[in-house]
Amino acid sequence: MEIRPGEGGEDAEQFASELCDVITTICRRKAVQVSQHTTGRTIILTLDSAIPQVSELVGTHRVQRIPSNSSRRHTSTATVVMLDHPEHHEVVIDPSELRIKTRRGSGPGGQHRNTTDSAVEVLHVPTGIMVQIDSGRSQHQNKERALSILAERLADMKREDAQRKRNDGRREQVASAERPAKDFTWNTQRGEVLCHSTGKRYDLARFKQGKL
Repeated sequence: MEIRPGEGGEDAEQFASELCDVITTICRRKAVQVSQHTTGRTIILTLDSAIPQVSELVGTHRVQRIPSNSSRRHTSTATVVMLDHPEHHEVVIDPSELRIKTRRGSGPGGQHRNTTDSAVEVLHVPTGIMVQIDSGRSQHQNKERALSILAERLADMKREDAQRKRNDGRREQVASAERPAKDFTWNTQRGEVLCHSTGKRYDLARFKQGKL
């Protein structure tokens, strides 16, 4: 899970921390293991299993209150999204998907390099990625190097694709962290939290204790 402060400066960061406390408390009450770390302003919680009470909190939360360092009422927001664990992108290259060509090397490197088919061109047909290597003295060296570079590029492609999917997942769960957007409103005056999608109202004190 990712919890990010939105509009509201320092109070938004405090609000995100309060949301984190709510979620970790729910997890403890449900005997779900949870670990926490922070990346920049984003709080990341890793749960060993998903539970409905936590999934219900996905979206944009808004609160209007007077922060401890101010005398004016501020509106602060924070977002909660739930994402799958990042995958390890191991690349396995199918030899049948490769087209390998050899040719004579060129440039400096000695007579052997310029008179043998040491240069290698490897094409990965499904993606169109091509790697050409002719810097080594032997065809074997160049082929191994070309395959290594190809694997790196395929891994990069997988990571980029996975990142795009995660970003799409965030956008689907949270349209915006700006003040007009809200899925939950924390009303400190009435002591309640309102879920706008279901109309359900939670007692604020019990909500903070993870008693949803």
